[in-house]
Amino acid sequence: MPRGDVGDAGAWDASYARWPEKHNYLKRDFAGFEFSVGNTSLSDLSDTPTTLQRRATTKQQAAVQTIIYSLVVQLAANAAYEEIWNKRVVSVYKHLTVNAIRAYLATSNWAERGTETQLHKIVCAPSIYNGILAKQSVVSCDEQYIGCGTIQTNDPILDEGYDYDDTDNCLNTQVGIITVPVTSIDDYQVTFARQALMAPVLVNPLVMTGADQSLAPIRRVMHALGGLNNATDFNLLLERLNNVWHGKTIVAAGKMKKAIQATNPKQALIYLREPLTDITYLNYLSVHPGMIGTLNTVREEFGRADAFWVNAGNPDPRSQARWDEWIRDLLDNSTRVVRNFVENWREKMYTYWAVRTGTQAQQVLETIQTLRRQAGTATIN
Repeated sequence: MPRGDVGDAGAWDASYARWPEKHNYLKRDFAGFEFSVGNTSLSDLSDTPTTLQRRATTKQQAAVQTIIYSLVVQLAANAAYEEIWNKRVVSVYKHLTVNAIRAYLATSNWAERGTETQLHKIVCAPSIYNGILAKQSVVSCDEQYIGCGTIQTNDPILDEGYDYDDTDNCLNTQVGIITVPVTSIDDYQVTFARQALMAPVLVNPLVMTGADQSLAPIRRVMHALGGLNNATDFNLLLERLNNVWHGKTIVAAGKMKKAIQATNPKQALIYLREPLTDITYLNYLSVHPGMIGTLNTVREEFGRADAFWVNAGNPDPRSQARWDEWIRDLLDNSTRVVRNFVENWREKMYTYWAVRTGTQAQQVLETIQTLRRQAGTATIN
């Protein structure tokens, strides 16, 4: 391969001709660039590599990066370099123009990570950056990663965290310090939660049942939902019957499958009956009023917080309205879970027991049909 001076576009073209067509830049033929950089000093670019951050590892690759660095960064343009770049790169990747790359590197997020690093990435992945500069869709690694758990909104740890410094760029494995924006807790503004719900803002509210006169709405809400000093509206319910309200699987599928196929139907019938009993319990004459009383007390406390916030000149946070919506959704969804559970496993159990004979089989079929009918009309008043 003939060697040529950096100003000799023809000699460089001969060695560079296959670069755009090959995907693995390590195999590209840059022999003509072996000494083309001459006395150009790269000492001002030799910053310490970041962990796992690849740099040009051969003279040929370094020379290519030197050309684009010269064109994009240095004030005095090199006509020969520009001719080479336009002919051998822009002809294939039409959006990788010098001006486009220069504008891209001027953005803040590129500037923060260093010009040399970004130019290296462009040389290594021209197809990707051609798409980026064209504002076209490119392969992306953007993802909503799993959080680190529940953290109090006023915890100083939220002042900064670590994340990808370029989330959607699959070429990037680097992390950077980010500020974690916390402006809302679910549907509530943080300022409302801190300055109204959690703060002692109430003026002479009613004394809480079995407790003192707390001035913080959220404490009053939690007290209404139950505590050592407040068991007025609470009753004892068997632990197993509480699973549906704890958000747990009522009965694991493996257990149910084994139970409905067993010779003894007792366990399967217990599993089908228990969740329906939850609904019956909440509708029971001596239980239902206590539940309604508790829910209304919580509603009142959210209303106090809303009133304070609005009187202070803020928009209505609607925490009371959100509570009304949420509690209805909770009860409706829990009922729906019970109905679906009973109807689904009743149908599967029927297929096993309908082919069996004898008095026990007949009794089982009658029982599961009755439970299915109860599930179809189950609701919490």
